[in-house]
Order: sequence, then C-alpha cells, then structure tokens
Amino acid sequence: MSTDGFSDEVRENVPPAQPLSVLDVLRKEFEELHGRITTGAPAATSLEQLYQHMHSVPRSALCLSGGGVRSASFALGVLQALARHGLLPQFHYLSTVSGGGYIASWLSAWRYHERDDEVVFRKLAGQYSGCGGRNVEPFIEPSEIRELRTIRYVGRDCYLPR
Repeated sequence: MSTDGFSDEVRENVPPAQPLSVLDVLRKEFEELHGRITTGAPAATSLEQLYQHMHSVPRSALCLSGGGVRSASFALGVLQALARHGLLPQFHYLSTVSGGGYIASWLSAWRYHERDDEVVFRKLAGQYSGCGGRNVEPFIEPSEIRELRTIRYVGRDCYLPR
C-alpha cells in the first residue's frame, strides 16, 4: 500500500488528477529502477539536484538496432548470449528500432506474462531446468523461443507462422 492509500496495482490503472512535472516523472522513473532515493542522498527538490543524484548511480542501456527480421534474429542471439553470461539483468534501459523493437517487444511480453525475470533469463540462456533441477534435453528450446523461430517472412512487412 502506498502513502496515498492506493495499492501499486490500482494506481497503475488510474491516471493522475493533474499532469506530473518533469521532476516527478524523472524521480518516479529513477525510483522504479533503483528504489527510493536514500535518506543520505540530497532531497532532489530541483531538477539539477535530481540530475546530479541520477548521474552518481551507474546505469547501462542495451540498444538493439533495426534491419527487419534479420536484425531481430541477430538480436535474439545477442539476448541469448547476454543471458548465458548473466549480463542481461544488469541493463536498466532498452532502446530499440525496427527489428530490434520487434525482438524487444517479444522479450518484454514474455517477461510480463512469466512474471519472473530469473525464469525468463534462464530459459533464454538455455539453462531452464526440467525435472530434477537440471536440463533434461539441453537442445530443446523453450516454447517461447521455438514459437518465435517458426515465424517466416512471406513478403514486404508480412510474417506468418509456419
């Protein structure tokens, strides 16, 4: 329950009574990524103070470029490699264009529906454990990836399942 009496779940579906200031938007984004601004940090009552605090915290972004289905396929390989090396959870921002946006949307939807990033990243890395806590069939991809690979290009901007 938040301080204003709304649960976080309800609050997401209710628009603010008035538009938020840039300071409020940036503060909320920062707190979503890094948690509340600690008591030892400046109060961040101005944009300048908030910017100074934001730039004192290390952050990283993953940028996936465009190029249609080929770039989406390449980006899938990049995401799998980052997951295998345990690096994917370390990114705070995701910036995409075209095919990169396609694969990022797919990943975001999977994360949303799974509700557990660790499971998604393990599956993406090919480390999803079946019975007994180990890979039973190491060459069988999770259905989320297998279904993605079945989509085929049939013409300009047209993709169909096989």
